Amino acid sequence: MVDDAALNELATYSPTPDLARAVVARLAMWIGANQFYIFWSVKRDSAGGGAQRARTLLCFTTADAALTFAQRNGLAAARVRRLLLSQVLLIMTREPTIAALLFVHERDSDVPVGQLPTGLRLDRAQLLHQLQHDPDLP
Repeated sequence: MVDDAALNELATYSPTPDLARAVVARLAMWIGANQFYIFWSVKRDSAGGGAQRARTLLCFTTADAALTFAQRNGLAAARVRRLLLSQVLLIMTREPTIAALLFVHERDSDVPVGQLPTGLRLDRAQLLHQLQHDPDLP
């Protein structure tokens, strides 16, 4: 399952649309899922207007795991949104402040307050590299 519009935009970061499609397929196999639940929170503008810090976007495989994590960490204002892998990857390519994606399976989501769960991490640089280089070519 792929969002064609997201995949088409991802392809603009890649030499060919086929490479972008292959990257999404390989990542889905590596992660073991193609649909995720993320927190969608409203940004509050700071009066200082300083540089934004790099963020890690948590991507849960179930809504229950995402909501449990949010409740445990007092994230009441955050809404959970379901997105396909291609959409999550596109968000990271569009938003330079997202430095990494952390794909969290339900079994890995039960962590103490204030700590990030374990999971599979994909850095922004890794994604951009994969979108530019075919791993099957020398």
